[in-house]
Amino acid sequence: MRVSVSSFVFAGAVAIPAATIGLGLTNTAGADEVRRGAERPELILVDHYADWCGKCQALKAPLEAALDELADEPVLFVKFDFTDKHTKQQAEFLAAELGLDDEWNDFGGKTGFIVVIDTETREIVDRLRSTDSDELVMKIKSHLDG
Repeated sequence: MRVSVSSFVFAGAVAIPAATIGLGLTNTAGADEVRRGAERPELILVDHYADWCGKCQALKAPLEAALDELADEPVLFVKFDFTDKHTKQQAEFLAAELGLDDEWNDFGGKTGFIVVIDTETREIVDRLRSTDSDELVMKIKSHLDG
C-alpha cells in the first residue's frame, strides 16, 4: 500500500492520518513504533503541484502509475501544493520540517515538475518533467543505491 504525505495533516512535527481528523482519534504510541521499524528512504520525491497548472495535470496520472510501481522502493513522496495561499503555506511548513530549505529556496512556488533529493546528501539529483510513467520509474530507480 502506498501512503503519500497528502494523506496526513501535519501538526508540528507529528504526522496525523487525515482520516482521523475530527474523529477524536489519537495515536500516542504509534509514531515511535513506526520510526523504529521503518526503512529509511533513499530518495525524497517532491511534486511541485497546483490545481491550476496544466503541466501538473498532465503529470498526475503518469506519476500515480510510477508511484504504484515504486511502492516497494525506499522512496518518500511529498507534494508541495501551490494552488492557493493556504496550501502554499502548508507546503512551506512541510519543507522546513523535512529540512528541505535549499529545495524550497530553489523551486518554491514553481510548478509542473518533480524534484528528486538524495536523503543522505540532501542534494537535488534530478528534476523530472516526463509524462511517461516508465521513464519516470527508470529515472527514479537510477538514483537508488544497489
